[in-house]
Amino acid sequence: MNRIAALYDIHGNLPALEAVLEDVFREGIEEILVGGDVLPGPMPAETLERVRSLDRPVRFITGNGERDVLSVLTGSEPAGLPGSVLDVLRWVAGELGPDDVAALEAWPSTVLHDIEGLGRALFCHATPQSDTEIFTRLTPEESLRPLFEGLDADIVVCGHTHMQFDRMVGRVRVVNAGSVGMPFGAPAAYWLSLGAEVRLRRTEYDLAEAADRVRRTAYPQAEEFAERWILRPKTEAEGLDAFEPVALQGDPMARRDDREVRGDEEDARRTDHEVRDPGGRESRRSSS
Repeated sequence: MNRIAALYDIHGNLPALEAVLEDVFREGIEEILVGGDVLPGPMPAETLERVRSLDRPVRFITGNGERDVLSVLTGSEPAGLPGSVLDVLRWVAGELGPDDVAALEAWPSTVLHDIEGLGRALFCHATPQSDTEIFTRLTPEESLRPLFEGLDADIVVCGHTHMQFDRMVGRVRVVNAGSVGMPFGAPAAYWLSLGAEVRLRRTEYDLAEAADRVRRTAYPQAEEFAERWILRPKTEAEGLDAFEPVALQGDPMARRDDREVRGDEEDARRTDHEVRDPGGRESRRSSS
């Protein structure tokens, strides 16, 4: 029975990715699904090269991060973003070569894959319809049913909010893989393994070394990324406080010019800005 490792929201954190791949290889997991938002982040070209050169079958889907970077490359930068966010997107775009760009342009928004013992799995970045729609483990099931009814899938695997969960929406099992590179939660790299069972995974890695590697890059927000997302990430509770009030209200970034926006939406917008433009123990251990 083939097993799949679902790696989401790496965000150019190559040290975290390397630690997760060590676990994947040691356990003999046969396939990998990369679930979008490999970038932006501090080591974009190196991270892309690593996931594109693996010695086993790899499937890719795109996320809003790839879409934003590609929009910069095509001269249609997302409107209304803070200058610091555009600086990050422009820097990442400048780090990519033609082969990188061609690869990103070819990634689909969803992938369907049959998994023995689990059924048909649909992999998407945020929801089956959107790469920016927000929902969490607290979002009421009745609100989510329209997104997941009628799908040709038994299980949906997603990411985007950087927080793991495993829940049911009607007859469909919905699992968030968490974030390899920019988690809400204890400092670590979060991912998912799928086979006879679904396992929410966490890999600890050398945080101090990873932070130092990030600081040595020319990434415009290197220090903030090292501190905010590697050494001292916000808790899941803080992520839920930011995102749940705007669940299923579309992309918070799309409402950034609305002067009537509520305070909780402002919190989510700030958190989304931090995800795009960010500001323990040193062991390697994976746990379920």
